[in-house]
Amino acid sequence: SRTALAQPWRVTVVPASEARSSPQVWVRGVSIDVSSCERVLYPDDPLVTCHTLRGRTRSENIQVSTAISDTVLMLATLGACFWLRRRGERYVSTGLMLVGVAAFIGALRFSINPDLADVHRFTSALATCTGLPLIAVQYLSTCVGWPGPEGRMNTMGAAVVGFAAFGLAFPLPIYATAVGAISMVVVIGSALRCFATRGALALVAVGGALGVALAGLVVGTEGSVGPLLAIDVFHALLAVAFLGIAIGLPVRARS
Repeated sequence: SRTALAQPWRVTVVPASEARSSPQVWVRGVSIDVSSCERVLYPDDPLVTCHTLRGRTRSENIQVSTAISDTVLMLATLGACFWLRRRGERYVSTGLMLVGVAAFIGALRFSINPDLADVHRFTSALATCTGLPLIAVQYLSTCVGWPGPEGRMNTMGAAVVGFAAFGLAFPLPIYATAVGAISMVVVIGSALRCFATRGALALVAVGGALGVALAGLVVGTEGSVGPLLAIDVFHALLAVAFLGIAIGLPVRARS
């Protein structure tokens, strides 16, 4: 029998014999031409996997709940970005802006234009490899006092961009995961350093960093969590987590 996975525009599995005998497969009642696949693998087992369907039907790529959850994430991060930018916190606000832009592209992708998938993947990688380290640099500077004066802050920011460029040039999943995890560890350690003066707000920042780590390492974007799509839970958790990180950041002393 024909089998359709949760995201049929990414992977469709059908019996190999059927795929060879007929160019048509069915996904949620929509007929799709197998010959339009970017590549078709015929392994020894009785299944054939068809990746990246080019001849897909637009309605099969629209995912309203994910468009809504991406919109919520966009509003949360861009709202926090503008608030922190007015405070002069340019590194953390830039990091949040990158997350918000990725969420905006995601909302467009899952609502009206599925062809933005590649752009969405790129902006998401940019947000992970650049946005999260910039947030970590801001927490280090504000709570720990390192790397110090503005000039050295600029050097650290340039180094972050360099690491991000490497991650985008060589898109290894483990690299982005490691960069995000290390960034959140830095945020947690820096926030705890401010606990004596910030109290509960420092714990809000810690909770936010833990939320980002939980979303990326545990929830993920594939499959489901109970009745909800995992990607929707992922977006909702990130929205709350980034608000916590924004609220927990202390106001820097101005000279």
